[in-house]
Amino acid sequence: MIIIYGLLYASLKANPEDKSEYISHLFSVGFNHMVDNDWTVSCFIFKTLLDDNSQDEMGMALTQINYWIANKNLGRFADFKDQVIKRDFSAMNVSLRMAKEMLLENYQKAIPLLDEALLNELTPDNVETWPLFIQFRKTEHYKEFRKKYEKQPDSQVIKSEEINEQRNEEQDKELRNNREKTEKKSSKKSLDLSFLINLVVILLGVLTICTL
Repeated sequence: MIIIYGLLYASLKANPEDKSEYISHLFSVGFNHMVDNDWTVSCFIFKTLLDDNSQDEMGMALTQINYWIANKNLGRFADFKDQVIKRDFSAMNVSLRMAKEMLLENYQKAIPLLDEALLNELTPDNVETWPLFIQFRKTEHYKEFRKKYEKQPDSQVIKSEEINEQRNEEQDKELRNNREKTEKKSSKKSLDLSFLINLVVILLGVLTICTL
């Protein structure tokens, strides 16, 4: 799988006009691998995006956070903890400042920032889906969080039972959108998006055969 994503990323050099689209897609794929606890693949994807250095400031910050999350769940957080401590997000939005404290499990600072982020940047369901909160969800602080936000208006209530269904719907929508974009770009020369998707399918088939 890592080889496939590496080939996809390498193809960006052949299609610079599609680069932002590929970057966005790789970010989404990396996040989905994190949600599935596939830390090695997600770590590779976010490291690749960090090395690319072509995202805007917010995109790079989120990529950095997710890279640290993947490494933390691979048991390598000690190698990066000093980087997290030294990273200054003070000029950025509250969600990033909160994410830093969550990574460090500094809940006395993280929880007030989370409450602030929930006013206009996040929803309680984000706490259920973003792997940033894996360790937080194992604490007593999380139980208190659940009680607090279960009392909110229906639009803000945590609906854990709907999360997987919603995620599947979002993935299906993304696949449909990508298919439509691929069809529109079928006339492009060289390594266009359609060719790359076919390449991935072929490589997956080869890898499947090799594992039999």
